[in-house]
Amino acid sequence: MSFSTNRQGQITGLIWRETNRPMVRASKANAYPEEEVRFTNGGVSLAGTLMTPKTTGRHPAVVLTHGSGPQLRQRGILEQLFVRSGFAVLTYDKRGMGGSGGSWQNSSFEDLADDAVSGARMLQTRPDVDPRQIGFWGLSQGGWIAPLAAARFGETAFVIAASGGGLSPELQELLDTEDELRGAGFPPAEIADAIAFQKTKNAFMRSGEGWDLYQTMRQRVQNLKWYHYGNTDAWGPATATNPYWANQRRIYFYDPASALEKLACPVLFVFGELGSSPTTVMANVTAVRFLTERAGNQDVTISVIPNAGHNLFLEEKDAAKALTEERLRYAPGYPQEFVKWARNRIDRRHPPETH
Repeated sequence: MSFSTNRQGQITGLIWRETNRPMVRASKANAYPEEEVRFTNGGVSLAGTLMTPKTTGRHPAVVLTHGSGPQLRQRGILEQLFVRSGFAVLTYDKRGMGGSGGSWQNSSFEDLADDAVSGARMLQTRPDVDPRQIGFWGLSQGGWIAPLAAARFGETAFVIAASGGGLSPELQELLDTEDELRGAGFPPAEIADAIAFQKTKNAFMRSGEGWDLYQTMRQRVQNLKWYHYGNTDAWGPATATNPYWANQRRIYFYDPASALEKLACPVLFVFGELGSSPTTVMANVTAVRFLTERAGNQDVTISVIPNAGHNLFLEEKDAAKALTEERLRYAPGYPQEFVKWARNRIDRRHPPETH
């Protein structure tokens, strides 16, 4: 990789050379206006960045929600694609991260969705945002949070949910465990044993009852090969006081049905074919199709991207290895296609307001 410069020595672009691939040139983009913003949800103060197009008048807007774990505001290609397509983009630090207060570990999906709603409410007060044209985007856990925020906001122009959103986390993790172990060649009896343990663990997590049964099973299986294998939830803490139980309980049994049945706005669901597991992907597709049809929503798009993984990178079989050793490549058209989809839905509704 090298940089191109002008006669004054200022960087004007980037030149990328990769073995056995054509040389790629990219020009330096002119910066878009951005502003540090704050908004609150109850007693929690959240810090973010609002990037806006260079044109005057009121713009449609999108609120970017978070995936799992500790996350800062999202900067990069997604933000750039949206703003270049005429959207104002709000991205913010998750609770307890960066400049935001609170704690993501102690928060439910409802709490996190309401953070996004508060961001949308803040956008409605701005003279450079059209209050009728605000949508939400989310990936992974954001695939649950974005539709929930859209339903709770109630004035949503569109919502995009990638890699999730149709099943409860509990059911999704059970399907993931079964697929992961089957793909690794574990015999059916061992897979059934792992699923039985995971269900026993879940029962204790949900109710706080049945510790003795869980602990007895855990002591029996903790040295088996399938225990804590790969990306499964077939494992569990050794003590009943471990914070894991309370933290997971807040989100693990979330049922997305109510939120999806309330969505009257255009909805786009995007899944990578490989996903967390192919079985989980198809179960998610079936669930979101059923729930949105039952709601009578007439503008639902479901897209399954061939050969893409959970994060919608191509051939993303081992995300950790790909992040450290390989070059990640987005599936063709992603994420450009869903930005185009959002722009299309905005333009269908009504033209933006201008001053």
